[in-house]
Amino acid sequence: GEVSKLDELTAKLQGRAFERLDAVGYADRIGEEPYNVPLSRKRAEAVVAYLIERHGILPDRLAPLGKGASELIDKKNPNAQVNRRVTIVTTRG
Repeated sequence: GEVSKLDELTAKLQGRAFERLDAVGYADRIGEEPYNVPLSRKRAEAVVAYLIERHGILPDRLAPLGKGASELIDKKNPNAQVNRRVTIVTTRG
């Protein structure tokens, strides 16, 4: 599941120089944005916590961001599971 994907990602990052890693959380359209934005940020924070705890990535290189339902993958089904996700964006040093 999601955890094995994170482990794969960190294996890919080993030995690579990256300045920063942003975990960007998204939500579906269920609920209002004042609820969805913090929810999506919590998803990103969970990923960041896992990367720090399990993989020893330094906290100052990680940033959790929440974008709510602003970028849906499945626009026809705004409440679809696929819209609840965290993407990882690395900035090279």
